[in-house]
Amino acid sequence: KIGILSRSVQACVIAYVVGYVMVYNKGYQEVDKVVSAVTAKIKGNILTNFTNEELLNVRPEWRDLYRRVWDVTDFVVPPIENNAFFVMTNVVITPNQTRAECPEVGVWNCTQDRECPEGD
Repeated sequence: KIGILSRSVQACVIAYVVGYVMVYNKGYQEVDKVVSAVTAKIKGNILTNFTNEELLNVRPEWRDLYRRVWDVTDFVVPPIENNAFFVMTNVVITPNQTRAECPEVGVWNCTQDRECPEGD
């Protein structure tokens, strides 16, 4: 009797999946929106060696900025895109720009301008 009950439950489950889910509700036709992230892993370096004719619109003192070796971190920005793939095709070079901490960063207990140290 337990064997018959077990086979009956199995038959009911199979009938439900095949009959109701797949045929009646057309479960085989369901689609879902894809959520993905692409990571670009690039190895190597790039050498940009422009001639003076190609850099006519660039100041002479800035031309060395265009003739340089680019590392992976220079041309893969950002490394991860959601539902997209980013390929850098143009770069804007800003000469004499450096990374540093802004003077506004810090803990100041000033309530008026005259209480703050000059130049900070």
